[in-house]
Amino acid sequence: MEKHTSIESTKNQMFSVEFDGEHYRTVYPEPLSELCNSFHDETSAWADLVMNRVGHTHGEKWTLHGMTDAAHLLWDLLGDTPIDECECLDEPFLHFEKGTDRFDVWHWFEEYFGLSIKEEFATNVKENQTSARCEQGIGEAFSPVDTVTD
Repeated sequence: MEKHTSIESTKNQMFSVEFDGEHYRTVYPEPLSELCNSFHDETSAWADLVMNRVGHTHGEKWTLHGMTDAAHLLWDLLGDTPIDECECLDEPFLHFEKGTDRFDVWHWFEEYFGLSIKEEFATNVKENQTSARCEQGIGEAFSPVDTVTD
C-alpha cells in the first residue's frame, strides 16, 4: 500500500540544497522525497530542485530555503546559456524551451524569486535602451526602461 502524506501536514517542510562535505544534496518535502538526489556542484543541485518544484502541481505550497542563493547561481547559469540574434534562448534553460525570449526568462526570475533584475544583478543598466528584437514578435513586448545590458 502506497504511503500518502498530505500537503497540509508537511507545510512546515521546505525545499533546500545541503552540502554534506562531499556532495550537494537536494532536500524535498516528504511527499516529494523520492526526488532527492546528490550532485557534485551546487548549481546543478539548485537547477534540479527548482525544475522539480516548478513542475510539481503543488510545488509552491512549500518554501524554497536559500532562495537568494539559488537565484544568483541560476542567474550565472543563465549567463552561460547562448541566445540567438533575436534574444531568444538558443538552447533549453531549466524548464524553458529553446526559442524562449530572454526577457520572458528575466520576468520569471523576478516573479519566482521575488527580486528585481535591475537591483539584484545589473551592473550596467541604461534607461530607455531598446533591445534588438525579431520582426516575428517572439514573446511579449518588453519595456525598454530598466533594460539590463550585456
